[in-house]
Amino acid sequence: MPMSTISYLQINGLALAILAVVFSGSWNRSTRYPRDQRLFRALVLSNAFMLIVDTGMWSFSGQSGATAGILLRTSTVLYFLVHPLPCLLWSLYAELQLNRGIVRGGPRLAFLSLPVVLHSVLVLISLKTGFLFDFTDRNTYARGPGIYITFIVCYGYLLGTTIQILLLRNRVRREERRSLLFFVIPPSLGGLIQILTFGLVLIWPGMVLSLLLIYLRVLYRRLRTDHLTGLHNRSQLEEYLAHKWNERGRRQLIAGIMIDVDSFKQINDRFGHAAGDEALERTGDILRSSLRNDDFICRYGGDEFAVVLMIHHLDDLTKAVARIHETAEQFNQMEETPYDIHLSCGYDVLDPNVTTAVDAFIAHLDRLMYESKKTKSTLRHP
Repeated sequence: MPMSTISYLQINGLALAILAVVFSGSWNRSTRYPRDQRLFRALVLSNAFMLIVDTGMWSFSGQSGATAGILLRTSTVLYFLVHPLPCLLWSLYAELQLNRGIVRGGPRLAFLSLPVVLHSVLVLISLKTGFLFDFTDRNTYARGPGIYITFIVCYGYLLGTTIQILLLRNRVRREERRSLLFFVIPPSLGGLIQILTFGLVLIWPGMVLSLLLIYLRVLYRRLRTDHLTGLHNRSQLEEYLAHKWNERGRRQLIAGIMIDVDSFKQINDRFGHAAGDEALERTGDILRSSLRNDDFICRYGGDEFAVVLMIHHLDDLTKAVARIHETAEQFNQMEETPYDIHLSCGYDVLDPNVTTAVDAFIAHLDRLMYESKKTKSTLRHP
């Protein structure tokens, strides 16, 4: 067996082992948008399939005998049929992240899938014409004159997705945007080397590297995310405030909001703990809808939430609080749940003349929130 084939087996074997670890650890039932998990796992499986058939192509190419010829042709056809699929799945995964878990309708999916379907037709035609691929008399794989169509389809998905991420960059946090943009780099470089150097296939190991980095990013996010609401958890609040204090601009103000769900105990007692959990999830949705993508939102504990905003004027803070109450009222008017959600908010700007201690500022916001809650209680029960 040629040394190059042994090298491919080793590289692809290592890549498959990495994908097995990623696949087994990628499912988290508490994640808010399980569709993105399903897409990510489908992406892992399609990448693993490509590595397997790619290994088959290089293992059977040049081998004598009718069986080797059949296996070479089978693995090659499967390779080209599935080749654009991982890139399509990546486009769908990225779009899902940009749309916060909302799935676009059937026409959108049909449009995105059209290049895959047309490419599949070319694959079947190539069995007779050798347009995309061919086989020599020595039972070896050879590129056809139309091979660049395969590369164009894949690079089209990657490029189109990159442009979409850049155009809709304000829909996701900066860290998420960087991860999405980085994904295309290793497979793109591997594919470019593959185009220029026949026999050197690095696009799929490159995609494995991208998937591994996305997976590590997901694990990191899980450690810092509240499992019920999908928001940041309390451990990040002080760290985030300290970070923003150090990097703030001269004209920027650090503002905070402490939020409590009114009558949360009554929701639990009357409708059950499942309804209470749902109320917390809905509150997280209300906060997401009311605030900017770069605003920090966390579940502080129990039925309390905290928000940190970078603002230029005090009016920006009061407007943000008003949007929160307006969104909560819109939710109540929809009557999707047997309970209403009302929120008490304590909010202020971090004043360095009063304190620069993060924990003191959080305690200050907490006191303001309870004063707001007490005022509501007094108005209801004079």
